[in-house]
Amino acid sequence: MDIQNSKQHTMLQDVYKTCTMGTHAIEVLLPYIADKKFKDLVNKQNDIYEAYCTRCEEIAKSMGMEIKGIGAMIKFNSMMSIKASMLMDNSKTNIATKLVQGTTMGITTVIKNIHKYPNIHQDIRTVSEEILKDMEAFVESLKEYI
Repeated sequence: MDIQNSKQHTMLQDVYKTCTMGTHAIEVLLPYIADKKFKDLVNKQNDIYEAYCTRCEEIAKSMGMEIKGIGAMIKFNSMMSIKASMLMDNSKTNIATKLVQGTTMGITTVIKNIHKYPNIHQDIRTVSEEILKDMEAFVESLKEYI
């Protein structure tokens, strides 16, 4: 794999991991959310993440790349961390705070890659910029629950 393809793979892989981590965290948190409006908001974001996962898979396939989601150990560790946090405080405020923190980590990763790889394939740039806008909007919508 040449350097340009390596950069493209890295950027697409990071977007894909951001999406898969988002869906994983949401799936762990959903049973703790009682408020219908809040649950609907979180479910909508989960649908958005799943759609981006599909788009990333399609882009990877069209470019002859293989991308992978988060690993089993990361999934397990994040699940245990989230569940431990929920045992101590499963309030709407704490759930929203956890979602803001996780989403902000994803936002940071995407922004860093956009700046680091300015000449990336247009499909990868587009999906990165779109997920960035959606994650920023999600963080804004969570503020009313904090």
